[in-house]
Amino acid sequence: MSWYLATVLSVGQLYVMSVLWFYKEGRVSDQHEPASSPAEPVSAVSRPECVDFIHDQISQSKDEVARVQMLIQDAVQTLANSFSGLSHEAAAQLQLAESLARGELGMDAHAISFTGFVAEIANAMANFVDKTVENSRLAMLLVEQMESMGREMQDVIRLLDEIHSITNQTNMLALNASIEAARAGELGRGFAVVADEVRHLSGRTGSFSEQIRDLINRVNGSVAHAEGLINQLASQDMMFTLQAKQRLDETSSRIRDMDALMAESVGQLRHGVGLLSDHVGDAVRSLQFQDMVSQLIAHVGKRLYGIEEMMELSSGQAREQEQGQWEQHVSARLAVLRETLSNNPVAQGRMESGSIDLF
Repeated sequence: MSWYLATVLSVGQLYVMSVLWFYKEGRVSDQHEPASSPAEPVSAVSRPECVDFIHDQISQSKDEVARVQMLIQDAVQTLANSFSGLSHEAAAQLQLAESLARGELGMDAHAISFTGFVAEIANAMANFVDKTVENSRLAMLLVEQMESMGREMQDVIRLLDEIHSITNQTNMLALNASIEAARAGELGRGFAVVADEVRHLSGRTGSFSEQIRDLINRVNGSVAHAEGLINQLASQDMMFTLQAKQRLDETSSRIRDMDALMAESVGQLRHGVGLLSDHVGDAVRSLQFQDMVSQLIAHVGKRLYGIEEMMELSSGQAREQEQGQWEQHVSARLAVLRETLSNNPVAQGRMESGSIDLF
């Protein structure tokens, strides 16, 4: 805008000097020239030349004022659109950050958020731990049943020991009966046969008792081995599950901390976006200076039209005064103004073309 103000001031100086020059010229002609004599040129610069120059500068000034209005209107519209786009983009970035914080980006209606996923995993792990604890409890009950079965096996073995003792006693009694039958001779022959059968049955009973003992011992060993395996399995499953639950709890705690930090960051981002929106609103409201500047420029245009009209009216009534150094000063000033006003620093009518010379 500095070049435009310099142009307006230069044109204003030209107008003032021209009015004074016209007034001086009119008064000099009234005082020194007879009414019947024809007017002769008394100045190096003629009045029509100055009038043409002033009209030309006024016309160019009006064009420049119109171009300034177009530039300001285009720049303000571009800035308003840019600020509006910036505000919408900031709101979109905030919405994207909130979606990322909730873990809901790109999900359909049947999906869950990342936080919900972690909660589901934690719930499933808790259920798994509960089931594992229950299985461990059942395994311990099974171990207790195995121990009870082992104790019952020991009772069976003790009963087999009793049977073995009874078998030995029966065998001893059968042997004594055979001895007594041999002493009786023919009378004890039948009794000897019975004693032999009893001793034979006692031997078979002892053999069966030993087989049962061996079988019970093998079963007892198998039960003891199974008891150890079940106890080891229960303890390992419980340990692994508890360790996994502990790691999951630690991970869940870190995720909750991250969620809290992300929520805090999103809150700060929301606050920043709010401030940005406020600043954008202030900037957009500040762009209303275009209306005031346009009114001022339009008022300057009215001034140019008024000066042009007054120059046309005064040019016919101006009187000549003494010439001298005043005419030389006016001539030199016109040359300077021509040189100054002929250099237009802005040639474009829109913001995206041309360049601006900064003073």
